[in-house]
Amino acid sequence: MNNIKFATPDEIRQPIGGLIVEPQLDNDHILGASGPDFEVLSEDGQWSNYAPNPELQRNRFGDTFMCVSFSNNNVHEFILQKRYGDIVDWSDIFLGKGSGTVRGQGNGKRTVAEWKRLNGFVQESDYPYTQDMTLDQVFAPIPTTILQKAKQNLEIYTFLYKWLSGNSKENILGGLRLSPVQVDVSGSYRTNSKGYIVWDKNNPVYSHEVVIFGYEKDECWYVFDSETMQFIKFDWSYPFGGPMIHSVKKKMNIKLYKKSGQSGIAVKHCSQPSMIVFSGGSVQGADLFKSLYGIKDFNQLEITEVPEWPFPVRDMINTNPLR
Repeated sequence: MNNIKFATPDEIRQPIGGLIVEPQLDNDHILGASGPDFEVLSEDGQWSNYAPNPELQRNRFGDTFMCVSFSNNNVHEFILQKRYGDIVDWSDIFLGKGSGTVRGQGNGKRTVAEWKRLNGFVQESDYPYTQDMTLDQVFAPIPTTILQKAKQNLEIYTFLYKWLSGNSKENILGGLRLSPVQVDVSGSYRTNSKGYIVWDKNNPVYSHEVVIFGYEKDECWYVFDSETMQFIKFDWSYPFGGPMIHSVKKKMNIKLYKKSGQSGIAVKHCSQPSMIVFSGGSVQGADLFKSLYGIKDFNQLEITEVPEWPFPVRDMINTNPLR
């Protein structure tokens, strides 16, 4: 389980929060109803083996109120390790500040997800959050060079997000097959006799954002809380708010061709008016591009079928490439 240690009731720390609840809009994508399909990445809905390293969203100078941004990055970091084996660490305060997190209040899930989809990301090393940073430094304007770098990074990945159609156990379990699930919780953590967090009826307000990444069926949900830098367990009956799932994929910046009736896959030579064809031999063309792009199924590649190559074939990789 990736050396995950769940906090005991005595270790659980109370969060401050940072969620601004946003209702769904008519044009929002909802799982099973609208928007592009998401790929099943975890058939059993368990993501424990792909958990990113915990990162604390507050220090001795105060809380950043960026739980929505931290949890958004956490979901993508889970997915990238599961899908591609890539262990990444993206800057949380870049996303939090860039997406307009209000100091002392927070932000909404859609606002953060949409800003990241359009404006990109940078690595933690490019825009770090340290234990010596004051809140004035955290909320300082982002340098133009960093904003430009984030935009350039959109050439690497594409981001999508969807709300689940409800917060039922079945919907969350279904969402976990596609992505860890970003959810709203109360900012008051109370535990039952089993040590699981239960809904606090005396504080029935969604004010904090966390990520569900697994479960023990009919017992509890596994939750990653970045504010308290803890893995914790929520009771199976906990009424999570606003569940949202995410998708992140590497972009293909080349166009692939297939000639009708032949198995060869081709690309245009980068500098010459000719085609490079891949097929046959010890390395199949399918395996080559699956290796390059980390995809699960060769059918995920966008391939244009043509009656004739747009340029003459000059290079053939492997044997019998036109079979």
